[in-house]
Order: sequence, then C-alpha cells, then structure tokens
Amino acid sequence: MAKILFVQELAQFHIGIAYLSAVLKKNGHECDLLIANLEKDFYKSIKAYKPDVLACSVITGNQEWFLKVAGKAKKSTKCKVIFGGPHPTFFPEIIEHKEIDYVCVGEGEYALLELANRIDRKEKTDDIPNIWSKNNGKIIKNPVRCLTGNLDELPFPDRDIFMKYKILKNSNQQIFITTRGCPYACTFCFNHALKKIYEGKGNYLRRRSVKNVLEELVHVKEKYGYKEVYFQDDTFVLDKKWIVELLKEYRKKINVPFVCLVRANLLDRKVVTEFKKSGCRCVYFGIETGNEQLRNQLLKKALYNKDIVRAAKLLHKYKIKFRTYNMLGLPDETLDNAFETLYLNVAIKTDYPWCSIFQPYPSTELGKYAIAKGYVSADFNENNFKSFYDKTLMSNKKDINQIINLQKFFIVAVKLPISIPLIKKLIKLPPNKFYDLIFILSYAYTMIGTEGINVFNSFGEGLRTIKKFYFGNGED
Repeated sequence: MAKILFVQELAQFHIGIAYLSAVLKKNGHECDLLIANLEKDFYKSIKAYKPDVLACSVITGNQEWFLKVAGKAKKSTKCKVIFGGPHPTFFPEIIEHKEIDYVCVGEGEYALLELANRIDRKEKTDDIPNIWSKNNGKIIKNPVRCLTGNLDELPFPDRDIFMKYKILKNSNQQIFITTRGCPYACTFCFNHALKKIYEGKGNYLRRRSVKNVLEELVHVKEKYGYKEVYFQDDTFVLDKKWIVELLKEYRKKINVPFVCLVRANLLDRKVVTEFKKSGCRCVYFGIETGNEQLRNQLLKKALYNKDIVRAAKLLHKYKIKFRTYNMLGLPDETLDNAFETLYLNVAIKTDYPWCSIFQPYPSTELGKYAIAKGYVSADFNENNFKSFYDKTLMSNKKDINQIINLQKFFIVAVKLPISIPLIKKLIKLPPNKFYDLIFILSYAYTMIGTEGINVFNSFGEGLRTIKKFYFGNGED
C-alpha cells in the first residue's frame, strides 16, 4: 500500500482529485487531502502524514505556490512529488525543477495508480505511460496511454477526503460531471490542445450512462445530502435524447434544483421545458465577445448573436436565470468591441454577467496568436501568470487600461445600465484599488447568486482576494 497525499491551496471541491483518490483507494492505496487555507499548520500536517507521494493538481498561475509546497515537503519527508493537471500537461518541462520527481500528462487515474503500485512494490517507475520521470538526471518522456473509453468503469469520486472540512461538508451544493471532452475547437480553450495530445488514443468525447449518473446522484444524496446539484460538464446539452432520459429519472429520484453549463445554440424549447420541469435554477453559457467577427473568426466559437438572443428569450420565458461568460482584452479587440460585449449582455438582460480579462495561455491557439502578433512582451512565457482575477499580460494592447477598468465595472454596468455614461468616464482614470474592490464585490454577488455559495463563505473568499490584490499572496 502506498500513501498518497493530495494538496491544494483553497477550499473548493476538486472533482479531478476526487476521481484520482477513488481509483487509488479502490485498489488498496491510502489517500488523504490537505487544503492549505483550512489547516492550522499546513506543513506540520504534511510531515505528520508521511506520504510516499505528494500529488499536486496544478493550473497555470499557481505553479509557483506548488513548487514552494513541494520544496518544503521534501525537506521534512521522504516523499516523491508528482505534478498533474492542466499546467504540467501543456508544460511538462516543469519537471526540470528539482522539487518535482514526476509529471503526469493528461488524464491521471490509471497513470497515478500504476505509479502507486510500482512504488509500493519498489519497482522502477521510469516507463509509465502518461508520466514523465527522472533517471540519473535524465528526463524520461513517456507517451500517453489510450483514453478511458468507458467512464462507467471508474468508481464514483471520493468525496470523503473533502468532507472532513466543515466548510465543504456544509455546502448546499454537490458537483457532478457526466462527460469528458468537447466537440468544439474554441481557440481560447484547452480542449483543442488536449485533443492533439490524445490523437489516435480513443474517442475524445465520452459520456457516462444515465444509469451510472443516477446511481452516483442517489449515493451522494443518501450519504452526504445536498440541496442543489451542479453539473460541471463543459456542455451539458450535447445529447438531447440523453438529457431527456436523465431528467425524467432525475425528477423521480433526486428532485432538487440544479445548475449546468450549456451552449446557447443548443438550447431549444424542448430542452428548456425539460430543464424547467426538473428544477433547473440557473444555466451558464459563454458569449465571450459581443462582436460576431471576433467570436467566430478569432475565437472559432461557431455561435451567433441570434442564437444568444433566442436562448435568452427562452430562458426568461421559462423563468430560468442564466449567467454569461465574457472576455475583454482579446487580441485585435478595440474598446468599442469591448462595449459591444457589454451592450449585448444589457440587451438580453443577463441575470449574472461574468467577465474576465483574456489571458494569452501559450498552449492555446489564441495564446500563440497573441504572442505572434506582439501583444505581449518579447520575454513572455507561461511563468508570467500570477493572478486569476483581473491582471493582464497583454501589455502592448491599445486602450488596455480602459479595458481593464471596464472589466471591473462590467457587472455593475449590465445590472445598472443607467451607470454606463459615468463608467465611460471612470474607466479613463488609471486602474486603482477602489476599482478592484468594485470587482470583488461584484464577484461575490455573482457567486452567491449562481452557485448557491453561503454568503459568509463568499465573504471569506472576498477577503482572501483582497489580500491578494493589496498585499500579494503573503506567507505560504
């Protein structure tokens, strides 16, 4: 039996980690999770657990935090460190850091299981598919294995390692996922890059059976209880026949409100009526930009304003609220284009508008385009990412400061259109901490309204965000 310890920075349920832990436990290994901001002494807890493997799920932007954790953990324990998740998948060269022993590229359930098995048996670990490793200073780059074709074969995610924390145990909402992969090729998304990694390795888009999903929904309801379900699939409505079948049983066996992510062009009256009958409280969908040319030529979204307007009318008619995802600061976008995005949200009366600043992730097609067009500095790379909230790396873009300021006021402007003339004047001032605070309060409003987050939890998250803005990340 190997001991695997997962670590993460903030208090949130991570379904990827839950799947990894479930597969490991099913095969006889011991797993636990430590959340840094919920532990009295995070590093003391790591040392006390004495893990064989410290497992870190890393996104671009928090790799430096995990490197610090890995370095300190290796000084106090004899653990090996593995980095997995989006950042190591697209930038596996991070293994060159001395703190890291292994990097997992792509889906990790069976790769991490094989690593744990071999560590337990004290066998060599340098030829495991999906895993890059080190051997006498040399980096061994192994290819990925085939994708898991039948998602029903995976055990249900291990929620126990999260539920030991009161703030997560008391959440009204539980997260579920029914698919893996996406058929679309949006240039700002990771999916097109991940498809290339797995080319020839099985069907990229996979879906669990209705029976399997319902069994998990019932199991989690009986064991933990919940007042709301969040279907976290990239696009929940890809298969309308499957949706109708699921929701028919959902009404009988679960019968609690749910939220989900959709595409505006896939919503029709049949789907929306099924949603309404089944207690759908809110849906989320991406607009990205109000300018159709940018959305469909630059972003390759394959989505038109008429689709968005039609979907919004349907949702309003059936009294289902919706959150829209928007981006400002896109390559080739002008300030006028940014206001097009704002005005489209005003026109469709978005209940919960969400807007972020575009980040040119180098692994994506759009990120590579931004770099090639010179929107970022010449020495730009993936290690430049430090913030998830409002900062931009598009330093060479025209009107970037006004666009950054507009993002801060975006939610206010959509919900109170009367404020737009004033906002047009305010955004001409330099970015400042007061505008940051406007954004933080808007963020809390959106999270409370769309994800059912307890107001006190959101307040705590807001305080942590303020700390990041005003004082940096502080002591890790």
